[in-house]
Amino acid sequence: GSGAEGEDVEAPHTSQDYQTWVRLASASCVKQGAKLDRAVLLNDIARIARLACKIPLAFVDRPACACAIFQGFRNAEAAQWCA
Repeated sequence: GSGAEGEDVEAPHTSQDYQTWVRLASASCVKQGAKLDRAVLLNDIARIARLACKIPLAFVDRPACACAIFQGFRNAEAAQWCA
C-alpha cells in the first residue's frame, strides 16, 4: 500500500524475570589531589528518563539499568560534566 498505515507486530521476545544484583566500583590514581574519573550507575533507566528527561522509553525492557565511567583527561570537571 501507500505506507501510511502502521502494522501491529508481536513483541520481539517474551520477557522473563531474573533476580540480579548490580554493583559498581571505580578505582583510579589521584593526580594532583583530585580524582579524575566519575562512575555513574543508573538503577532504573525507564523511571529516570520519565522523570528527568520527560520522555517515556517504552522500548526499554523493565527493569533496566546502565553503568558508565567517565575519565577526565585534563581535569575532574570534564568527567563531572559528562556524568
